[in-house]
Amino acid sequence: MQELKLEAWRKGRLWLDEPLPATFTPQEIREEGVKAASAAANIESHYVAIELRLLRGSRPVYGLLGASFDPEPSSTELVIKALIGEGEISYDQEFIAIAPEIIQIGLTEEYTLPILERSVETLTNLSPLASGVLTFNCAVHGTFTSNTAIFGFLSQLVTTTTSLLCKQIDLETVMRLVTSAINSF
Repeated sequence: MQELKLEAWRKGRLWLDEPLPATFTPQEIREEGVKAASAAANIESHYVAIELRLLRGSRPVYGLLGASFDPEPSSTELVIKALIGEGEISYDQEFIAIAPEIIQIGLTEEYTLPILERSVETLTNLSPLASGVLTFNCAVHGTFTSNTAIFGFLSQLVTTTTSLLCKQIDLETVMRLVTSAINSF
């Protein structure tokens, strides 16, 4: 896990190719398919999670979203899955949401549509991925400070970061690009 160096009143953490911090068991799955940029030859699986606490205007926003990418060289499609479900909060885990926020591991149906829409948009217009499955299977949301905008933004960041890792962009550049995107949100 890497702490992100963000502008004032912003805090963020990034997990790259390490165990995701808040996975959960799905009760439902929503998915979309897009044409892959290429076959996933010589591409490895990747894991990305991003946690953010920001101020937008005078309102705090919080969210954590992560995904795993599993290449499928024999396919011509990229499937994007958003898992709906809840997980148990472990008291060993620390999240950057601040009190009096009540956090919950998992994704509600409310957040899956913006996650899928923004991922498809990102993959179509900005950062295509090779064939495989991108599964949003790691999430934490807050009762008071989470919303569809932060989860749409997080899905764009996670999708773009996964694409950069698949293209074997060096970690310093990935960190710089993620930080720049967050500071402009």
